[in-house]
Amino acid sequence: MWCTLRLWTVCCLVVSSLFAAPLLAESKDAEYSVDSREYKLLLNPSKFHPDTPSALATLWDGHLKRLIDDALGMKDHTHRYTGTFDVNQPKRRVIRFWDTVAPYQCTFKNHGYNLRERVELVDGQEQADGREVTLKLRDSDPVRVANTDMNSSDGDAKSKFEEDIVPLKGRNKQVYTVMYSSSTSKKLKGDGTLSKMGDVFDLYPKLNANLKEDGTYLGPNDAVAVVSDLSLYEEVYEGPSIDLGHVTADLSVSLWSTRNDNRPGAPLIAELSFKYKLGKKAKEAKKAANRADALFSKLQDLEWISATSDTKTNFVYDYARFCQGRLLLHAAEYTAFEGLSANPLVAPRGEKARRERPSADGR
Repeated sequence: MWCTLRLWTVCCLVVSSLFAAPLLAESKDAEYSVDSREYKLLLNPSKFHPDTPSALATLWDGHLKRLIDDALGMKDHTHRYTGTFDVNQPKRRVIRFWDTVAPYQCTFKNHGYNLRERVELVDGQEQADGREVTLKLRDSDPVRVANTDMNSSDGDAKSKFEEDIVPLKGRNKQVYTVMYSSSTSKKLKGDGTLSKMGDVFDLYPKLNANLKEDGTYLGPNDAVAVVSDLSLYEEVYEGPSIDLGHVTADLSVSLWSTRNDNRPGAPLIAELSFKYKLGKKAKEAKKAANRADALFSKLQDLEWISATSDTKTNFVYDYARFCQGRLLLHAAEYTAFEGLSANPLVAPRGEKARRERPSADGR
């Protein structure tokens, strides 16, 4: 099912990669409150190599300013944008995703979760005290996401509930994919390990129960590994802001590349995004949403749009075909699980596994 996001509407049908279902972007009955909304566009990464600063200047001065003016017009004879990309002090981090391995391959991804580690870089070196781990649940159903307990064992952890909007390829510019995400981030001690599910359960105590509700039973000794064995070098360039009326959207460009001698190689993936916090007043929020939708539609006229790249997370999983390494039980044992998904201990959503996998500590 598809929907066209018009400038006057707040509701839409939401499409996920697995199914389509009607959802309300805002509802008086739904028990959730979205903190922020982020619009994302993948760009051609070759545009940013070998001279990233020059590419960013061309992108901003030669393309984005004009598109913003075309979409939003002027405000009191003044442009609605300010600033420029800071090419001297981008955020530099190492990115890794973690997931389960065979025989329970890609449990997180199969259930809409991702587990991401970010490590701050100083002079090209990873900082032991700059490790952050984030567990995120993403789904087209905001009620499911909002009512899934993502709390961490750390009282200082930070949680967010967000709405992500990306274009649907092959459709007109008024058709978007809308996904909702709940995430909890916390600092990971320098000697903290991520090698088995017990480590993840210690960080996020409710995750085990959440997986069981979806019919998945994992023990504390089941292994996790870096997805595609890939550590990515991330550079995030920020600076420009856009006046949407009573709220301000922040614009950024993120580049992910492999590392060569502690230096970034040619970008593998590039993303342009703008993000804003949702206003409290309905009238103001609607006006901001209308302007954001108009801007997102216009930005898709950008010649730098990628024609082939997938989402950043899917790129990492597909890089080494990580999820295609899934193993099945031998035929005789698998018959006991007839009707379950390809992973014998992962039931399709809404079904329950017919056997609980025993674990030493009852988790």
